[in-house]
Amino acid sequence: MKKYLLISVLFLSSSWLGFAQEIGHKDIMLGHFVVVPKTIVDYSQINFFYLLEYYKDPVSHKKKIEAQTFLQIGKSGRCFRDYYAFLFDSINNVAASLKEENKMKQTTALMNIAKKVKYNHTLVWGHHKDMILRQRSVVLNEIYQYEDSIPSLQWQLLDKDTVILDHPCHLASCEYRGRTYRAWYADDVDLPYGPYVFEGLPGLIFQIEDMQKHYCFKLNGINHISHKQPIYFNTSDKVVPTTRERVRKIYKQYCEHPLHSIVQSNPAIKIPQSALMNEKSKPYNPIELK
Repeated sequence: MKKYLLISVLFLSSSWLGFAQEIGHKDIMLGHFVVVPKTIVDYSQINFFYLLEYYKDPVSHKKKIEAQTFLQIGKSGRCFRDYYAFLFDSINNVAASLKEENKMKQTTALMNIAKKVKYNHTLVWGHHKDMILRQRSVVLNEIYQYEDSIPSLQWQLLDKDTVILDHPCHLASCEYRGRTYRAWYADDVDLPYGPYVFEGLPGLIFQIEDMQKHYCFKLNGINHISHKQPIYFNTSDKVVPTTRERVRKIYKQYCEHPLHSIVQSNPAIKIPQSALMNEKSKPYNPIELK
């Protein structure tokens, strides 16, 4: 870095080891905490936090969703995920190691954290060369996993400047899978990274959004890591290996027929026939349109 990043630390990364897992609210209420296997690809040296603001409905902008995400950067590996999902995993791991009489004390904290998880997509670099390992939940607890190529983004550097968080920032644009993005980057922070898959600019991305303003990432924190914070992905039996095309199809079907998708995912769940007959579709507005 050419100089220190002058941003207040808004979120402190947990010193606990994280374990990616899906655990139901019923399990939490009963004090059932199970450490789920993981594969560590690296350890984070610095974290950049991004507030993600997005609209599930591409037509109506009445309901904006906010998710606190963060980017872990190690020597050779990286990970982009929901910060509260990471925190949930970390606290759950601690709870799993406690004696039975102490586990219930963790339930309130975990229930509150679980409500803050708004982003269900994890991206990990460093497992395979030139590939991104993606894991995401769509319907219930299953975690769909597939590998995706690292995009070669064709950035256009534009003659426009601004100041964000006291840093001079420059404008650039690119296209990625059906959307055109405008990014503000600071070349005095000599790291070519940003949120989600966005990278390759001559400086850290401070803000990036698509032209329709459906998805916007804003840098809102930084944390230098002094302990061994793992960059990892889930290897539990809930992980379902698949393809990107299959996950896109599952998500689209879920938006079109949410109740039927839930029953199909878990036949043990009983939904009244009247509800199935009158189910309403959900808006479909994925970040990747193609």
